[in-house]
Formats: sequence, structure tokens, C-alpha cells
Amino acid sequence: MPPRRIRAPARPVNIELDGRTIVADADASIASALVGAGELLLARSPKFHRPRGPSCMRGGCDGCLMRVDGVPNVMTCQCTPREGAVVEQQNVTLSAKVDLLRATDWFFSKGMNHHEMFAGIPGAQHVMLAFARRISGLGELPDAASPPRPEGVPTIETDVLVVGGGAAGLATAVALRGRGARVVLCDDRHALGGALLAFPRGARVAAADAQGAARGGSVGDVEVDALLARSLEEVERAGVDVRLEATVIGVLEGDDWLFVHPRDGLVRVRARAHVVATGGHDPTPLFEGNDLPGVMSARAAGRLLRDGVLCGERIVVDGDGPHARAFALAARAEGAEVEVLERASVHSVSGLSRVRSVTVHDESGRATRRHCDALVFDGPVAPTFELAVQAGAATRHERFGYVVLADERGRVLPDPNPRDARPSPALFAIGEVAGAALDPTAFAARADALSAAVLEVVGVES
Repeated sequence: MPPRRIRAPARPVNIELDGRTIVADADASIASALVGAGELLLARSPKFHRPRGPSCMRGGCDGCLMRVDGVPNVMTCQCTPREGAVVEQQNVTLSAKVDLLRATDWFFSKGMNHHEMFAGIPGAQHVMLAFARRISGLGELPDAASPPRPEGVPTIETDVLVVGGGAAGLATAVALRGRGARVVLCDDRHALGGALLAFPRGARVAAADAQGAARGGSVGDVEVDALLARSLEEVERAGVDVRLEATVIGVLEGDDWLFVHPRDGLVRVRARAHVVATGGHDPTPLFEGNDLPGVMSARAAGRLLRDGVLCGERIVVDGDGPHARAFALAARAEGAEVEVLERASVHSVSGLSRVRSVTVHDESGRATRRHCDALVFDGPVAPTFELAVQAGAATRHERFGYVVLADERGRVLPDPNPRDARPSPALFAIGEVAGAALDPTAFAARADALSAAVLEVVGVES
């Protein structure tokens, strides 16, 4: 069965997909609206034209790249719809569902170097070059030229720049404002919340109580919606300068960092201290068929549920993290048949244009097949360390990625052999990017200690 919408849009708007009108929610993403309308196959891979669908719902994969209002290569999971928006599939021959260039995957099943094929052969090389250009691009040029931007890059001056609007970033921004610091908070999404937005509505997540942990470890139960609402209210009341859809892309010399905004273009932020709270990437599942539409992370499936969209009717869940548990509980409540794998692992996923079945190996190696229409996976996230490394942070490689190293107060340890940047004396990290598990209560306690350390560096009196 295709995905379905389980709740009417709160703010309905009409968008168009290849001549078909789809009702979307102005508070959710275009990708959520398309999946809710049963359109799971949104794109094609650029080289072999394999089918692609949303996998992460956070702008980290190519499964939802589409043309929106004449602009190519739009991450539709990051883009909210407007009334009358025109959405088109791109990089396809005929249609996304039946793409003739998919045949290259059959003829060259082990891959091919199309850049050098027939090189030097008169006549043939020109044909092959034209073919290579056709299969290796992503979309065509925009329908219209972008309006000119003012010359120069505007500069924002502040005491502290916080990058990331999840639980850790929100708690840090509020704590810093409470101590008197000017704070700019940048997040690349259209709404604050980070990984909290990847929990279905009504979800509860276990979290270690900070005082109880000091006494020996009682465990609290956090209602995600209440926590998110409280955090957003505190950010607004504190007067944090929030910049949404602002992707921090680079570190310049000195204390200047750059973010890019779809309307404002490049913007320079000049801050006296920087806090990296960028969270982590979803893990990549390692099995045959891991790129089929219908294979998605638990955070992506949870985000769709929060937007009112159920990713399937027969769902296999691989993993036992907080997002997987919350998703399985919520999906069952919506009538889906959900199997959570225990003492078994996914060997392969089958299907032509979307998930049709999953082959599972148990502890003895015996293989069994489950017929399903979605596979949801969960596991430890890989820290989003790239920005901190640009600023000169030291990292440690662990099983699931590179963890940014910081002391007990959150101050980042400098890279002893920096190549690209001078290590910043006022760089801090908090949350999953620093190797911590997702624990909103612990983040709040950590943010208080970190904010005190930040103010010692920038010299703001609390």
C-alpha cells in the first residue's frame, strides 16, 4: 500500500505535481505533502537513474530533489509549500516512474566510467559525451534569472552565534540570553526543534533526570510536544535573534562565520564566541536495496507522522532507538502493521520502484522474507562535525563517526595539527555533535554550565 495522510492539513494550500493538484500543509514540507498523496518516488539518481524517495527528511540525501516553481534541485523536505506552487520531477526521461535511462543500470550492473568510454574514437566519442552529459546532470537551468543582489555581504554583530536549533541549541541560546549575552541562533530548517520534530505527536521519551542522576539515577519521562512548546516560548521570551532557513556554510578568518539564506543570500556573522549544536546525521544502513523508496530513517518516518503522513501499512522497523520506539508505537495506533526486528538483521530489500519485501537473517543465519511497504531503520547518529572542524576543532573517530572533543564545560579542544583554520579560543560544542545521546533534560543542565563558560570568554557580565 502507498503512504497515506492520517490527518487533514492544518493550513491547506494547493500545489501542482505534473498537472495533478495536491493539497499540502503550509506548516509542513512539500515532500511531506507529496508522500501523503501517495507519491513516494520523487526523483532519480543522477548516474544510473535508480528510483529515489525521501530517506532522511532533513536535507541530507538526494531522495527529494525536485524542480519547484522553475528552480531546479530544491530539497523539498526543507521547503514549505505556497498556494499554486508547481513541483516537477527532474533528471528523468519520459517519467520518474518509467525512465528509459534506467537501462544503464542493467547493462552496466557493476558501474561504468562514462567520462572515458569511447574516448579517442572518432564520431563515437561525441555521441558518448552527449550521452554522459544527459545522465550525469541534475535538472536544467532555472526558468528565469535570479534577481540581482546588493553588492557586498551584510554583517551581523553579536556576542555568541549558536548553530543548530534542536534541543541542545535551544537550551543554550536561552541560557546565554539569561546571562545577558546577545545571541544569534541559526538553523537550516523552516522551524526550530531539530530531532524533537522527528518524534510523532504525543510521543514521550525517557530522559535521565539531572538531579536524580546525581543521586544515583532516577529516570524521568519527557512529553516531547510540551518540551518543544516550552522551549520555543522561552526562546521568544528571551529575545533570541532566530534565523531560520539559514545554513551556516563556512568559517572565515578571525571570528566571522557565513550563512546562506534563500532570500538574503550570503550573510556574515561576527561573533565573539561560537556554539556548535548541529546534532547528527542518520546512520546509513548497509544492505542491498538500501536506496529504494520506502527505506527511511526512524527520524524521517517520525517527522512524516508529525506532519500527518504514515509511510506505509506494513512496516518493518530495524533498530531500538528512541525515535524507532516512538514511531512504532504511533504507527500501530494509526492502524499500521508494524514488526520491530529482535535478534535479527536486515540482509536485503527487494522491489523495483519501492520496497516490496525485506529479507531478514536471524541469529543462526536462517533467512526469512517479510512482505512490507516500508523499512524504517534507527541507530546511533553520526555527529555533524564538519563545521566545527573548519573552526579548528579536534575530533575522535568512533564506530559511527567523528565526535567533536570538548571539555566538561563544553569548550572544544583545538586540533593539534590544524590544516584549514586557526583553532578558535571561543569555540564550544553541545549535544549529539559532541557524542552525547539525545537527552533533553541533560542538554538543559549542560547548557547552563556551557553558557557560564562562554561568558567567561566573551567578557559579558551576567
